[in-house]
Amino acid sequence: SIRCRRSPPPPRVASDPRPTPRRVTMSLSRTSARMTGDTEYYSDELLALREQRERDLIDFTTKAAVDSKCEGHPRVPNEARSAGIQLIERFAIRYGYQSILMAKAVSIVDLVCHRARSTADAIRGLPATCVAVCHLLHSMESGVVHGRRQDNIAHDWNAQVALSKRLHDEGFIEEQVSINNVSPDDAAEIAEARGAMRKQQLEVWRKMDLQLDVTCAEEFLTMHWFRMDAAIEGSCRSSLDWAWETGVILSSALMLQTTFLELPPRVLAAGTLCYKLISAKVLALDILRPVDKDGSMWEATFAATQHDRRVPACTLPERAQARILQGLKVATAMDLQGLQECLAAVVEHVARAL
Repeated sequence: SIRCRRSPPPPRVASDPRPTPRRVTMSLSRTSARMTGDTEYYSDELLALREQRERDLIDFTTKAAVDSKCEGHPRVPNEARSAGIQLIERFAIRYGYQSILMAKAVSIVDLVCHRARSTADAIRGLPATCVAVCHLLHSMESGVVHGRRQDNIAHDWNAQVALSKRLHDEGFIEEQVSINNVSPDDAAEIAEARGAMRKQQLEVWRKMDLQLDVTCAEEFLTMHWFRMDAAIEGSCRSSLDWAWETGVILSSALMLQTTFLELPPRVLAAGTLCYKLISAKVLALDILRPVDKDGSMWEATFAATQHDRRVPACTLPERAQARILQGLKVATAMDLQGLQECLAAVVEHVARAL
């Protein structure tokens, strides 16, 4: 479910007596803090690098789609995409992938499918793409080449065959599936399947321009959480922790329903953090209302995404809210307009999902 019914803790304005964890500053690239008037400055270098990498991926993918003269920038239908994600989830359970690795796999599959010549080609190649991406990320994460054991080769190949047949039976693929299951005891079949999957991996490498470095929304959200905790010096820590914990759940749910290009991870993470801080009643909704949104319509849309159908009433004074907002800007390296746009995108997708 998109909604998280767990109530946020009451906000605490006073600084928590516990010291700020050392991991906060260690997580920032070449972080140096200095006082400039009333504002503490934190380096945005790491965020800027990841943002630029995300932008490069989007530009590269959309340009490649245009160059290949694809039919209207092919997008895999939601039902077919969900079937592919289910395959990735089964692999995650079998091989012990972390949630971040699974999110990266979904993002890469989205990008590879977007570069197909047509929607039909994207759907036809979806099973092979899902398996190849999982193999590549697992090998990079573990440092061990995936697919040495015959039973794993047979399992993964047969899972690809099953997904292809499912897509055919549901009408997404017109042609009959030409590949068949293999037996883990048949060395010849295993060798052939291993070679075919290796070619699929090389095709993914080619379409991703030899770059699989994708930052998922959960990673961005965690960076924002660390940075904001440092920027506001531990105040409202219980509310911030709740925003991060439930934000990870929300961002994961939205990732399953929207593609990398529809809702890029950094936008998703920043918008989710804004959304959850408002739900935690430490920021007023009107502060982050986009300038092009009517006040009453904006409140009605946001309220529709809450479990009690009400706009959360902020319990902090304006001065405390100003500090929270400044910490949010520091955490995300965005200005007010950027935060408003990210929040609007997340609210729109949550409302659509409901």
